Amino acid sequence: MKTSQIIWDFPTRAFHWLLVLTVAGGLITGFLAPDSWLMIHVWFGTAVLALITFRLIWGLVGSYHSRFSSFIYSRRETRDHILGLLKRKPSKHLGHNPLGALMIFILIGTLLVITLSGFVVLGGEEKQGPLAGVVPYFIGKGVEDIHETLAGFLLFLIGGHLFGVVVESLLSKENLAKSMVTGRKAIPDIDSDNTDTVKGGVHRGVSVAGVVGLVVVLALFLIGIPTISGAVTESVIPTDVSNTQYSTECGDCHHAFHPSLLPKESWFKMMNELDNHFGEDASLDGKVVQSLEAFLINNSSEIWDTRAANLFRNVNPKKPLQITATKRWKHIHEDVPDTAFQHKLVGTKTNCAGCHSGTQVGMFADYTVQMPKGF
Repeated sequence: MKTSQIIWDFPTRAFHWLLVLTVAGGLITGFLAPDSWLMIHVWFGTAVLALITFRLIWGLVGSYHSRFSSFIYSRRETRDHILGLLKRKPSKHLGHNPLGALMIFILIGTLLVITLSGFVVLGGEEKQGPLAGVVPYFIGKGVEDIHETLAGFLLFLIGGHLFGVVVESLLSKENLAKSMVTGRKAIPDIDSDNTDTVKGGVHRGVSVAGVVGLVVVLALFLIGIPTISGAVTESVIPTDVSNTQYSTECGDCHHAFHPSLLPKESWFKMMNELDNHFGEDASLDGKVVQSLEAFLINNSSEIWDTRAANLFRNVNPKKPLQITATKRWKHIHEDVPDTAFQHKLVGTKTNCAGCHSGTQVGMFADYTVQMPKGF
């Protein structure tokens, strides 16, 4: 009967299974959940980044088999291991084998880029997160493609990792998934020349230190980043139109569209054609018109860098005053049934507040979408 030893310390095992849960949550909320779940997706991503940060630290100071130095193999060792697999006689390793080690490094690198790119997208497109006041919209939009492509690549890596675990478990006749739960692995017969010897046993003090480190890192990320986010976001939110002359004069007749939804040329044209305002005479006192025109132009789409401002500043040449006539508006709402706009809480396509919160500041972020009940 083979003897066994605790190889994987508790912090490493906790990291592994927490990563499984958070990555699964991130993939589900990213690929399958509605846009309104965006911030839940962000929390999963933040947790993944926290876990990766811990693993990078623990890979330097953890117990022997948790350290990166214990599973860095040469190309020759990796080649020999692959050849051994093909012959169904893989080389024996107490810790990670060469292919498993390679997968770990690739997974950590991929997850690191995915989470960091996610914060770039969040800051650029949604004007949320610690990069909200730093990343412009066009960069966030561009990085979004990288973020999504890597998420697809991650699914491929996960499939490869699971396949490798199954194959290795069958060949070694040891349940590797169970080993990552118990921490124990059977001690193989290893030649004295093999550097992967039984060393660096797991001690109680090391595990306690690791658990404390894991909790601290998670707490710093999950509590600290939202706090930073709230402080930075204030500097990039467009002017609030609530309780302004504009909302009073224009909001009495219809939803007061935020000025950032149209370019200054459209607002200038609109304010100079109030005598025929969508078929009605909406003429105002000259001084009022002058004041409103200045407010609208000073807060037009050219001034702000929100998603809505960037998407809707390209108006329909034939209908330059209608936001709902732009290609982007139609594309975004193409899957919304007409019955949703006819809902008693919405009433019309021009009532943005019927489905979005934050319309008074021109923030049409994905997570603010709240469809009427029944849709």
